[in-house]
Amino acid sequence: MILSRKLDPARETGKRRAEQPFIIYVLLDDSLQFLGRELTAALAEDFPDEDWTGAEAMDAIPFDTNQVAVGGIGCGAGRGMAVLTGGVALPFNFDELFARNHVTDPDTCHRITTSSHHICITVNSTGSDLSARLAAARRATACAAVFAELPTATGVVMEWANRIIPAPAFAATSAAIRKGACPLSSWVLPMGGAEEGDAALHWVTSIGAAAFLGCEVETRMSPETLPDAATSVMAALSMMIDRGHAFRDGETVGDDAPDATRYRVRLVPEGLLDNDCDRWLVLHPDSPFKDRKVLGRPKSRLLSTPLAEPGPQAPESWFRKGLAALAKTTPETRAQ
Repeated sequence: MILSRKLDPARETGKRRAEQPFIIYVLLDDSLQFLGRELTAALAEDFPDEDWTGAEAMDAIPFDTNQVAVGGIGCGAGRGMAVLTGGVALPFNFDELFARNHVTDPDTCHRITTSSHHICITVNSTGSDLSARLAAARRATACAAVFAELPTATGVVMEWANRIIPAPAFAATSAAIRKGACPLSSWVLPMGGAEEGDAALHWVTSIGAAAFLGCEVETRMSPETLPDAATSVMAALSMMIDRGHAFRDGETVGDDAPDATRYRVRLVPEGLLDNDCDRWLVLHPDSPFKDRKVLGRPKSRLLSTPLAEPGPQAPESWFRKGLAALAKTTPETRAQ
């Protein structure tokens, strides 16, 4: 096993990602003009649980995608603004986004690539803790949802996750935000493939989780199918984001049944194995990856963590429930 880069003792990359703004692009096939007060009213109607005050000075300022434009929407007292910009060049490659997100329908791809206008939404968080990051992502996504429902909308790009979603499919993300849920499969992209030299084994890594957690989640040399390996990674992320679970190096997670698969969790620090930030490795028990040889002995002595929800009867574990729920997602939300 080659350790490709020198270990960075500072390990600041993930931390910096959890301090960056959330940036979302809504692509349009026609121009759009509106006043700040009109967008504020639409947000207040569609997302009444959020506070959209604080930028009343921008209410009467017109926004026109036919020219370089700047606008702002209040995100509540002490939370700053959602900054809107338009008329500038797009910073991403559509072919790469389509490939990573498995967007293959020719008509959808053509409509997105020929979009003539767009709106860029930028929202900063009030801190780097998970609750502040989730709140900022919700506000950015809510703003995008208002535009994504327009008949001229073609697609939505979440820059921090290299995630592109065709506008009609973004309705599920909007519905999750309205319910106060976390649209994890929209905010984080699982990307993976076959291991070099052994097509029966797969790797998967999350893209975008560091924006919330300061780290990503991965699996290596998994004997699972690629969709199942991606589901395992996303289930582990759900534990961290939805439940606030803090993994410990060396613990195991999974169902408590005797014949159930239990995954070992190891910390792979930034700089090790070419990782560009800290990553939690969710390791299948049948994986040939030699974690102790590569990573050393686990720092935690707690090697088994019961994660079953409390109840009068023996319930399914959270991990199994997460796997079952994520397995029902569409192919666009998982690695194929």
